[in-house]
Amino acid sequence: MHILTLLVGARAIHETPAALRYARAGVWSEAVRLTGHHCDPVVGRMIFAHHEIYGAQTGPGLVHGAYRAELPAELATRLQSAFARFAAEADPHARNQVA
Repeated sequence: MHILTLLVGARAIHETPAALRYARAGVWSEAVRLTGHHCDPVVGRMIFAHHEIYGAQTGPGLVHGAYRAELPAELATRLQSAFARFAAEADPHARNQVA
């Protein structure tokens, strides 16, 4: 998993309220769709570098295979604090307990 792609993706989801709601609900395809334009250049560079090292025929498997399979869990790990804040803001009782 390329850490730069994860950091860019997590930040983009965190900064996009609709994407954060989808991510919190586990609808990762929508969260990524809403923020993909932030990640596309990074993923493009990652694929280019992979092609340079391993050959052009290996790139599609990189993005559509293990990378895509691991993406939701990796993003969820990086967004846990945002999910907690989101839940606290939605629950007035939790908000009073935090204050």
